[in-house]
Amino acid sequence: MTLLRVLVVCRDRLSRAGLAAVLDQRSGLTVVGQIAGDDNTVLPLDIYVPDVIVWDVSWETSNAVISLGLLPEDAPPVLALAVTSDQAAQAWSAGAQALLSRDASPEALAAAAVALSHGLQVTDPALAGV
Repeated sequence: MTLLRVLVVCRDRLSRAGLAAVLDQRSGLTVVGQIAGDDNTVLPLDIYVPDVIVWDVSWETSNAVISLGLLPEDAPPVLALAVTSDQAAQAWSAGAQALLSRDASPEALAAAAVALSHGLQVTDPALAGV
């Protein structure tokens, strides 16, 4: 079975580690890296070679959106995690292809990552005002 390779991006170290642990426990997924995605940082995609990026934009949203906007055209699709519809709208405008609430279940996160890897767009109903 081929594992879906996930790169976790989150400014907060504990949130990043927790998100990575939750995703890595899901069948069919493997976390290939965890990074902060600091200001104006171009993600080292050539090192991690992810199929999907899961990015928690709720920590310092404006900085996350700037970094999200720096992704190259051929970057893997991004699943953005947000708390508010404003954060979700900013992430969507910057290029995220999926939006989930930061409170999404592990099952929802895994399902969204898989759907995204197949070219589908995913939007949490709680953030549907985007």
